[in-house]
Amino acid sequence: KEVQKSSREPYTKKSTIHTDEKIEIARKAAMLVDEGASLFLDGGTTALYLAKELPDIRCNVFTNGIAVAKELAQKERPVVNLLGGQLNKENLSTASPLSSIYFADTNFELAIISTAAFTLENGFSCGTQAQADLLKLVRKKAKFVYMMLDTSKIGKIMPYTFAHPEDINVLITDDGFPESLKEKFKEMNIVVM
Repeated sequence: KEVQKSSREPYTKKSTIHTDEKIEIARKAAMLVDEGASLFLDGGTTALYLAKELPDIRCNVFTNGIAVAKELAQKERPVVNLLGGQLNKENLSTASPLSSIYFADTNFELAIISTAAFTLENGFSCGTQAQADLLKLVRKKAKFVYMMLDTSKIGKIMPYTFAHPEDINVLITDDGFPESLKEKFKEMNIVVM
């Protein structure tokens, strides 16, 4: 296991690492978004690829990702709601303690979240407390939680856990995902794609 600090890799560089896996995951996730859906999409680089792969359908997308919102804005039909807050320069996303007020009267069926790190013991984790708090709130608000995880994140631990396997409904991953880990998720009745 590798405990990580903030990577300090610029977002543009991160978006070019493990691109085949991210595109594979994004394509799988895009197939799960129906016309008219209301969803939250985080600001990670895998979410950016999902924004690119998402068809130009009528849907309502809440996001804290600046690059994700910019990508979705190039499409005609999605309605994009950008969450405000302090900018995390590392992943060009926002988070705020006021998110709970913003989300008090909003509704979304799906939360499609990417993670920076994962272990079975520590769950899904990220680099800032504000981000973790936002993702916990989003996870509780959504009817269904879809986690996007590329295999490069397995065995890594970031400082703040925002979810455990039992908190998600679907795990969307790449073809390199270990079969033994896949079986553990299936034992918990989590769909693995």
